[in-house]
Amino acid sequence: MILHVAHEWKIKPSIVQNDWSWKDIVLADAWLQYQNSFHNCGHPLSECMNNDANPRNRSGQKYKYVAEIHRCYACEAVTKKQEELQAKKNDINGVSVIAKRVPLASNQIE
Repeated sequence: MILHVAHEWKIKPSIVQNDWSWKDIVLADAWLQYQNSFHNCGHPLSECMNNDANPRNRSGQKYKYVAEIHRCYACEAVTKKQEELQAKKNDINGVSVIAKRVPLASNQIE
């Protein structure tokens, strides 16, 4: 368990063994198990990989997933800034563009 926690948290096993309580190690391992129980789409593996959701399982399908479209304005701002940087031919190797939420001045609000 110590090696698993250290590997996943990207720290030396000796740090986990010497500096963490057994309770911390058990909780960290439980958190990792919980995180690993989800598909990268965010849905629980036990549900989204279950044959009950398989649209090709005509006789046994009990529920389905539907896709919705949502716009993330933070992602839109990041994409816009990335496109601006590329258009200016800036060196963007190693550059991370992040979105930061800032309030508008009252005269900027429509």
